[in-house]
Order: sequence, then C-alpha cells, then structure tokens
Amino acid sequence: VSRFHWDQRPRLCKLFEDLSSFDNSLILCDFVVNRAGKDYNYPRIREALFAVTGRSLAPEEMVLVGERNYMLLRLYSALCGYRRKDDVLPKRFEEPLGRGASAGESLARDVMDEQVSKYYEERGWDEWGPTRERLVAVGLGDLALRVPPNAEREVGRP
Repeated sequence: VSRFHWDQRPRLCKLFEDLSSFDNSLILCDFVVNRAGKDYNYPRIREALFAVTGRSLAPEEMVLVGERNYMLLRLYSALCGYRRKDDVLPKRFEEPLGRGASAGESLARDVMDEQVSKYYEERGWDEWGPTRERLVAVGLGDLALRVPPNAEREVGRP
C-alpha cells in the first residue's frame, strides 16, 4: 500500500492493530512476528500455540482475539473520558516535510479526520468508542452493561 494513498487505510490500520494486539496477548516480540514478507510467521505462531496449548486457532480467530484485546483497551479509555474528538494528530503533521523520501508531503486535518471517521466505522464504534452491539458481537457482551446508552455518553459520565 502506498503511504501517499488512503485507499483501504482504515481497514488495514484495524487489521494491523488487531494482529499486534493478538501478538501482545502471546507476549511475542514484534521483531519475531514479521507481519509481511516471505518469512511471514503467523502459520508458525499458530503451530507453536497448538503445541503449547493443544488449541488450534484459525486465522480469523487470531484476529478476533486481537480485536477483543484492542477493544478492552479502548473501552477503558472511553470510560476514562477519551472520545472520538480526541483522536487527532499534532499540528506538526499538517506541515510539509522539508526533506527525505516524503519531502513536500503533509497531512491535511480534514483528510485525517475523514480517515479516522472511516476507521471508527470499520471498527463499528460510535463517537464514544465501542458500542454495546460491537462488544456483544466480539464476545464481550458481559462488558456491554458497562457501556452507557448513547444519550448518556458524555465526558465524565462513564
């Protein structure tokens, strides 16, 4: 994926975060995982997980485990007051780079805002973060009771 194009970026960002979260749940170093290239290690990771636990996970289950883990982090952040409006980069990213492979490139705030909104849509979240429906869908229904209804999703009202 070209770093200068936004096609599929929210979907790929979600997948990367979910896989990273899966790796973290196994306490694996990112250098060992190698998510790309000819030495792609997820088949080996699945074999090792089976050898240690006797449990076989399909690739989709690995991503789901990662999504659950990531959602737990974001649910906690939401309960602490973090919202969609807080998902912004520093103003420095709006300034063109002076040199290097990305010289002259910058990130327009409206483009980034649009991509973050698409990312939230990809995750099935609302402005507050994880929704009750999405928590139930990934198997975290018992935590859905902690999520306030949309009308009560204001700062300081966990």
